[in-house]
Amino acid sequence: MNGARPHGASADVDFSLVRNVESRLVRARAALLRELNQAFSSLDLSANEATVLMAIGESVADTPTGLSEVLGVDSGFMSRLLGRLEKRLLLQRSRGVEDRRVVRVALTEVGASMYTRLEQMTPSLLSGRFARLSLAELVELHGLLGKLIGE
Repeated sequence: MNGARPHGASADVDFSLVRNVESRLVRARAALLRELNQAFSSLDLSANEATVLMAIGESVADTPTGLSEVLGVDSGFMSRLLGRLEKRLLLQRSRGVEDRRVVRVALTEVGASMYTRLEQMTPSLLSGRFARLSLAELVELHGLLGKLIGE
């Protein structure tokens, strides 16, 4: 290498600290997913399946590509996940009217009912994990994560 730093990297960045922060983010996500998977098992859903239903229900994304970005997974994984949810009649896929190449995803009546149940369950689940933080810490974490994702 020519000694150039990655775009936006500061000369005073401690990359071992950055690596430790990245590792903790991965571990925090894994811990949260374990809790959510356990809680959503009562609905016969995985955390990923629940996240897809929530993203559709909250109008965050309505295409497989958009949903892949929300979950941070590849298109093949998303296709299989959507297939499972469609088989359970929780969502339906349809071709776009203006552009038939575009696939839209929508909740079915059963999926909308499941979304309502998820909406009711999720606050207490997340509150349990995040109760370890003070309000000021939670606000700070929110802001810091926003910076990391470019918001």
